[in-house]
Amino acid sequence: MNKHPINVKAKIPASKWLTNAAVISVAIGLVISLLPGCYHKTNAFNTRMITGQVAFAEATEISGVVASRAHPGLLWAHNDSGDTARLLALDPTGAHLGEFHLDGVTAFDWEDITIGEDPATGQEVIYVGDIGDNPGTRESITVHKVMDPWDTAVDGVIPENAISSTTFTYPDQPRDAEALFIDPWSNELYILTKRESRQVLYRVPSDVPSGATGIAEKVLVLPAPPFGSVRDNIVAADLSPDGYEVIVKTYLQMLYWQRQDGQSLIELLAQEPMSAPYAVEKQGEAVAWDAEGLGYFSIPEGNSPTISYYGKK
Repeated sequence: MNKHPINVKAKIPASKWLTNAAVISVAIGLVISLLPGCYHKTNAFNTRMITGQVAFAEATEISGVVASRAHPGLLWAHNDSGDTARLLALDPTGAHLGEFHLDGVTAFDWEDITIGEDPATGQEVIYVGDIGDNPGTRESITVHKVMDPWDTAVDGVIPENAISSTTFTYPDQPRDAEALFIDPWSNELYILTKRESRQVLYRVPSDVPSGATGIAEKVLVLPAPPFGSVRDNIVAADLSPDGYEVIVKTYLQMLYWQRQDGQSLIELLAQEPMSAPYAVEKQGEAVAWDAEGLGYFSIPEGNSPTISYYGKK
């Protein structure tokens, strides 16, 4: 049995792929600066850089991506509903590095992915949100906790003993959601809903006994956008590895918050965001900070989708 089914060449320093990537500024679709009544724009980031295209032919509906902290240069991604329960490994150039199947897990509507750390071992932990609910009728949703596949997978399969799942409901009503993220300061998981004009933030329960169903905690209704501004549907979110910056992706723009020392995530998201650079993608549903917090990746659905990167100035 092969303990390491894909080559560890995935450990590519950010400086290497950034140097090698062709820096191409491309204006596609609507640019957020052309939208009427935008949020105040941050000048913290450069314009779009294309780092590559996703090479794996079956990665046609990427709805979640996250940068590994333990393996620099490695991106974990997954497809939207209709795929099997698998994680896809790629690098920022789009090279396909392998796929890892979650043994004993069925994927209903996977929508986002985030990375944390096991407080007991310090090992990297991947969380996958099976939280999509287009008709708003799901009785419960699930977050899967996966121990680092590099250490646990055998022949491309993550064993059941490396996976635990939290099933829960919302306290008020079923919700369609596509944004799952973890606060590295508290190690707590959060979900942002998708469709409401004022989206809702929930905290995911962490103490649900095996076989039981927990209840998420409703912690914030986001403030209404300023008059004339546009928020639209929220489709992805990520916190920087140090916890000081938040990116939230919608279909039309990238929202950005900067956090202060001691400020809770709830207090932060109750404030009006800024607008970060984003070349609008067709069905763009994935965003992730790089492992060093120096910028963020954005990937849409589709065949051979382009990987965009927005680095800090």
